[in-house]
Amino acid sequence: MDKTIQKVVLTTLLEKLDDDLVKLQEAWQGAVDDSAEAEGAMQTRYGSTKEEKDLLASSYGQKVLDLRDEIERLQSFKLPTTNSSIVLGTFFCVKGNSDAGSFFVILPVGGKSIKVEDTEVFVLSPQAPLARIFFEKKVGDIAKFRNMSYVITEIY
Repeated sequence: MDKTIQKVVLTTLLEKLDDDLVKLQEAWQGAVDDSAEAEGAMQTRYGSTKEEKDLLASSYGQKVLDLRDEIERLQSFKLPTTNSSIVLGTFFCVKGNSDAGSFFVILPVGGKSIKVEDTEVFVLSPQAPLARIFFEKKVGDIAKFRNMSYVITEIY
């Protein structure tokens, strides 16, 4: 893998989040439209359809705002310039007891996986338990998590 992989991963993640935002905005608009057309409690004796659709639209709206915030945080994030140990923004590879190698990056936004150069990359948030065990580790260090040992094989 190339040393510019951090930037490629960040760009790919931003593209994925932008696509997710478009889909989420479409779902939000559909929920808002459905809510506007729904019958309220005053039209039917047991009707709560309007209230339920209002809540759904509100939930989608909050998700849109949250995703926009994640995108803004990533757009303003500065990648680290040194790569001697794992810090926020570091792209790295680990080898576990039973696998050939897994690639990770720790960014302000986590919980996703993306495909970069035919490799699946797991994006971890700094709060994730798995991310915490890797912080400040260097190539060759061993990190233990849930009865598994991981050797840091590469840091970019």
